[in-house]
Amino acid sequence: MILDAGPTPLYFQLKNILKSQIATQELKGQQRLPTEAELCIKYGVSRAAVRQALSGLLQEGFIYRERGKGTFITDQAGLKHLSLKGTIENLIAAGRGTRLKVLEYKEVPRPAWLRSCV
Repeated sequence: MILDAGPTPLYFQLKNILKSQIATQELKGQQRLPTEAELCIKYGVSRAAVRQALSGLLQEGFIYRERGKGTFITDQAGLKHLSLKGTIENLIAAGRGTRLKVLEYKEVPRPAWLRSCV
């Protein structure tokens, strides 16, 4: 799978793909991630992009590393960090291929203090 060559950095796209796979349980807790070289080949990116993506996932608590053994998915620890923030436009701008599933939609009446600001 080759990532989009648009304005979104490749490491950021890869980090989001791996986060999504963790959130959907495609990658489960304690599962070993492919090696950096395997991720380079699979996603068509440089090793620097893979390292930067993994570094971000490590800082956010989605993965952990064991020297000489590999990189592993944490047990649900990283899932508490998953959240979508901002507008739909911001999510779309984050990169082509971003998927959004609307779980619920409802109209909320405008608060009283905002009604006068038409």
